[in-house]
Amino acid sequence: MNKNQEKLVEKLGIFKSLESLKENQNILYFEKWKIFLSYNSVISINIFNDKIYLNKNNWDYSRITGKYRNIFLEEKKKETERKIKNKEILFFED
Repeated sequence: MNKNQEKLVEKLGIFKSLESLKENQNILYFEKWKIFLSYNSVISINIFNDKIYLNKNNWDYSRITGKYRNIFLEEKKKETERKIKNKEILFFED
């Protein structure tokens, strides 16, 4: 885990595990949420049994980020866009 990831863990509390999907594409699992990181940028936060949040500036940054974001969210981009429109997925800014 790099220093940026360690700082994030300190802020968010109980860390469970790290899943590396590919180099620079990681999922951090916590007790009640999970976070998708692409090149050390937080792309998405999934709070279990509540909401999904996407980084307003980076959620659709590149084809590679999109590919692994879709894996993280377990859906295709069109479904994500529909959920954004319906406010089922919210944005945050870093």
